[in-house]
Amino acid sequence: MNTQEREDSTMNTGVSRAGCYLRWGYELLFSIYLAALVVSVNRMVATYSLALRLRSLYVSYRFPHVSMGIDDYRGIRVTSFLLVWLLVILFFITFRLLADGAFAKVVLRVFTGVVAIAGLPVAHIYSGHPTMFFLKAELILSVGCIILYAYRKWPVSDLVSLLLLVLHFGVWTWVIWDSFSLGLDALWPAWDSWYISKETRLAYALLGFASTFFWAAYIRQLSRNSAKETAAA
Repeated sequence: MNTQEREDSTMNTGVSRAGCYLRWGYELLFSIYLAALVVSVNRMVATYSLALRLRSLYVSYRFPHVSMGIDDYRGIRVTSFLLVWLLVILFFITFRLLADGAFAKVVLRVFTGVVAIAGLPVAHIYSGHPTMFFLKAELILSVGCIILYAYRKWPVSDLVSLLLLVLHFGVWTWVIWDSFSLGLDALWPAWDSWYISKETRLAYALLGFASTFFWAAYIRQLSRNSAKETAAA
């Protein structure tokens, strides 16, 4: 192997590793976002949320002669935190186990992108909060844009796409400002003292924005790999 071939090999290895790190980071970030949304919506919608049920089960097992009070908010928040990260682990392991399958590629290309862009709005609508027609129309258009981008049919420049993404999450952050009952304490209970602050609810918008941004980077990486494979053939 000559010097040029060694350099090409080293470069390809570096690109391959960078692509893997990007994908793993994207999958982990998306897993956190999805888990936080699932636990939050369940807590808002269910009469007895899964976190409350698990907390009651723990108290009844650990302290059989003590009944858990309904004001055990800190205990329920800690349980929510543990539940979120359990789901994160399960989601991430699932992505890793299915990483090389054709079905997984469809999931990573389309489904995760749709959830990243629409997860926050859908969670708001599903939780029973009234939503104006133009917001529902904006959501449908956003999903359509994501599908076009997934298959590289999106004709808009990267800068305009970024501005549209910021506008989308900016609008929905304003919409859900008074909707979600969990903030950053779902991801780490040490922020318990911030619980009453609405600003902590920005965590959902930030996670959604970051998930969509890294999803777009992942799609771009797929396109580059596909172009290289076509050129090599």
